[in-house]
Amino acid sequence: MRKLILALALLACVPAHGEGKSKYGEYKTTAEAWDKAEAVDWPRVTKELGGYLTSVIAHFSAAHPDEPIYGIVIESGENWDLSVYLNTEKGYVDGVAAFRKNSTGLEDKTDEEVRKIMGRWHFNAWKYPSYHLKCPPDTNRLNEIHYEVFDALFEQEWESKKADPNAPGVADPFRFAAAEAIAMLEQSPELKALKKTDDFKLRYFDGDSLEWGTEKLMEKAREKVKKQPEK
Repeated sequence: MRKLILALALLACVPAHGEGKSKYGEYKTTAEAWDKAEAVDWPRVTKELGGYLTSVIAHFSAAHPDEPIYGIVIESGENWDLSVYLNTEKGYVDGVAAFRKNSTGLEDKTDEEVRKIMGRWHFNAWKYPSYHLKCPPDTNRLNEIHYEVFDALFEQEWESKKADPNAPGVADPFRFAAAEAIAMLEQSPELKALKKTDDFKLRYFDGDSLEWGTEKLMEKAREKVKKQPEK
């Protein structure tokens, strides 16, 4: 059953023959029509983000079925993108080399000392950083669409707030849509099928690589997802 779930989910993230260049073609057209913050269809944004995240996890499971994961970080960047990082226990041990390469003042430290400084959640030194970029090329197209659409809306919002400080914006609703998509991922068969360690944890980081402001968002998002009827 686990293999069937993974196979079906993986197929879902690959466009079928004859479908056109991008599975996001219709969504791109819809999103480009949002000419102001009030016009954004946030449930649709959440749905697309949820599908994107589950397809990334399904791809990883299919490609690395025997590697138990202890952590996933989903980072919401300043370019309106969601980046996916995964790590294994071996990746944590081996991550010292990458951490040393990007740090200073560690020349006299042993690997064990560096590992304690690095910690288990320095995801830029993980074994599978930015895994979404290792998925089929079309997968990351969603991030590109969101950058094109929301960056333009944010510029418009910036101008609007000069005249009206209370004008609706897109930043906070986007962060919540991301949180809701992550909450959906937590309940998904794709995540349940992923091989995980007993202490597995999934974390949502903001653009500063911290969980500042996201913990309460995730609590609210989980409550909303919990209340949704099962399909």
